[in-house]
Amino acid sequence: MAYQKPSPVLSELYESSVSRKYLLSPDKQWLVILACSTYISIDDMTGPELTLAGLSINPDNFSKSRQQVFTWFAIRHMESLEEFQIASLPQALKANNIAFSPDSKRLAFQHTTPVQVQLWIVDLQTMTASLLSLHPVHTILTSGYAWLNNTHLLVLTPALPDSVNTTAPVANAEPTIFDTDHGKKSNSRTFPNLLRNRHEESLFEFYTMSQMMVYSLDGPARKLGAQATYASYAISPDARYILMRKIIRPYSHSVPHGLFPQQVSIFHIDSDQEEPVHTLPLQETESSNFSAVSPFPRHHHWRGNRAATLCWVEAQDDGEPGRDVAIRDALFERDASGGTTRCICNLPLRYGQVYWGDSPYAFIYEWWWENRKMNIYTLTTEAGRITKQLLLERSFEDPVSDPGKPMTFPKQFGTPILYTHDREYIYLTGERVLPMEKVKISFLNKLSLRDGSIQTLWTSRENFHEQVITMLDAEREIILISRESPTHYPNLVEVNLQSKHERYLTKFPNPFRAFESIRKERLHYRRQDGISLLADIYLPAGFQVGDAPLPCLVWAYPQDFKDKRNAEHAQSSTNTFPRVSWDSLRPWVLKGYAVLERIPFPIVDTESGPANDTFIEQLIMNAEAVLATAAAAGLIDMNRVAIGGHSYGAFMVANLMTHSTLFKRGIARSGAYNRTLTPFGFQNEERTLWQADHVYHRISPFNYAHLLKGPLLLLHGACDDNPGTAPLQSERYFHAIKSNGGTARLVLFPYEKHTYQAKESILHMVYEMEKFLEDL
Repeated sequence: MAYQKPSPVLSELYESSVSRKYLLSPDKQWLVILACSTYISIDDMTGPELTLAGLSINPDNFSKSRQQVFTWFAIRHMESLEEFQIASLPQALKANNIAFSPDSKRLAFQHTTPVQVQLWIVDLQTMTASLLSLHPVHTILTSGYAWLNNTHLLVLTPALPDSVNTTAPVANAEPTIFDTDHGKKSNSRTFPNLLRNRHEESLFEFYTMSQMMVYSLDGPARKLGAQATYASYAISPDARYILMRKIIRPYSHSVPHGLFPQQVSIFHIDSDQEEPVHTLPLQETESSNFSAVSPFPRHHHWRGNRAATLCWVEAQDDGEPGRDVAIRDALFERDASGGTTRCICNLPLRYGQVYWGDSPYAFIYEWWWENRKMNIYTLTTEAGRITKQLLLERSFEDPVSDPGKPMTFPKQFGTPILYTHDREYIYLTGERVLPMEKVKISFLNKLSLRDGSIQTLWTSRENFHEQVITMLDAEREIILISRESPTHYPNLVEVNLQSKHERYLTKFPNPFRAFESIRKERLHYRRQDGISLLADIYLPAGFQVGDAPLPCLVWAYPQDFKDKRNAEHAQSSTNTFPRVSWDSLRPWVLKGYAVLERIPFPIVDTESGPANDTFIEQLIMNAEAVLATAAAAGLIDMNRVAIGGHSYGAFMVANLMTHSTLFKRGIARSGAYNRTLTPFGFQNEERTLWQADHVYHRISPFNYAHLLKGPLLLLHGACDDNPGTAPLQSERYFHAIKSNGGTARLVLFPYEKHTYQAKESILHMVYEMEKFLEDL
């Protein structure tokens, strides 16, 4: 069967979708606007691809095989709003990884061709682009380049040793052998695309190895160090050192490249010398406990408020949550030039993140999975002494108590630093739920570093979805926000918090005017166990209560919670713009359906055990409650309801179609249906199959294929590389349904992975859904 298109009312929406992205210069004088089609062509998916150690590689140009590229961009002056088109851009532009120079006078970007990734420079004085070098850029493991200063760039180029055979073998020239580790336990989740033999090890090394170079805008290039498999790099704030992480042998056939042995080093740019700091061994042994971490040094980074100070974290309990210790993690530092290692602070829980300030202050986060606890501390340095003080203790599941994240700005070379005002205040921005109204709002707070008091400077407008992007001027309190609503396309707005004056920096019109007539209703409902929930239902234009109830499409996703209170608080109404992308649902309202869009189905721990022990019962309670409320309001026909979901949501769909009669039809996309194929845990389940075999078997719809209650449409990317959702899951489940006389249709999309990219695939997916729902 050839690719098909849905009816015009749907296909026109999907085919006209455009994606945009913005980038602000460090001096906040220039705004880059990038655009591209939301989808790519199926022809772009058929190019060469190697899958090695969890990587998807384009072997022809030493890049990732799938990445978003922009086909148009322009530069707008922030003050005058004059827009400049760039001269001499490459033909058939495919740009990404765009970055301003530290002085904001130039712009670098990569242009991808079939045979190489090129590095281009835009001079903002002349608004002209030029190719920096004929040498290609290596982007398989990293972004491939970074500004070293205003006139020099650090660039990775492919290393091409002649001794490696890059021709793939027709068949393995030797047996593939795996051994256990002398009785040592090794819990690993299901990883795809692992190395299988020594030839693939050689291919991995060949394609991931690169040479570090320094490119000058007006002089010759020079090499830095030796060829290696550079997994990451970071330039120190004083631009004299490079923190590098290299993948080294032995490679593994059991885990992806991120768990291979690594060498963490400091590279001295002036002397061209490399100083090893830590050697991290192969990590094939992994605990299923979510609070477990590596026993080796981790989270290496530059301290943002020092010239060249390296920081890292080490577990004090060997990474084992079961150890009864007072200190779990410790944060260490040392100067790049050498000297002793110093402990900055000890943490009773797991290290989460640290925000360094351009002042004596820093913020550090810690967490613990079992009780969902998060603590936030302030670190104060005075006279060489560091003081840690608890600022806030909360559950990271609770959206009501979220204080927001500290605002940062890239001080130099991307090193983030806290935004501070006169070294007395920092700014916190984020989203939180108002528990009474069940509405999510954005906010900007100013936190006093003297007494901890908080002043709210800004909150988002009612009926709009707004988010703070950055602080444009801390002294005058001018911020940049994004603003959108169900009928307003996302645009950028400059807001003066003192004068309340607003200025639109972009004014893109709504390309989907058909959505403006859609009506949204809020449904408040209560589960059988008393949990109070909220859902948004979207209704066609002209529909009134008293008209014939509508057929309904429900799209949901299960979400685990530790307690009922946080499950209730997580439910909130949204005012986002209905972007049309590969997984959009709002277009179905134009076909006459009521749509319950992306409603979370909470699965909560109970007194009798963890959430998944009652997974099926809670799914049914969620569905019964929302459907009964919508039907009682005269909005939907309970006999004409379909349920859909993606990934873990598809797993939910199959269970509801198996264990309830609430839905006439089900759409399950890219899911997993046999939990014995993910035996070391899934989603938020920490227990293994051998620890909770009754749970794994009971919630696997594959085991109950003979009980399927209605037709099921199974959709899956044929190259799905998401752990746990291999195409085999849908194929085996389809055959189980077929062999038991059930009704199902399986559609596999060539070249697609866990989320779909090709316009042809997406249009055909919508076509299949449209045909499937005709008999609802």
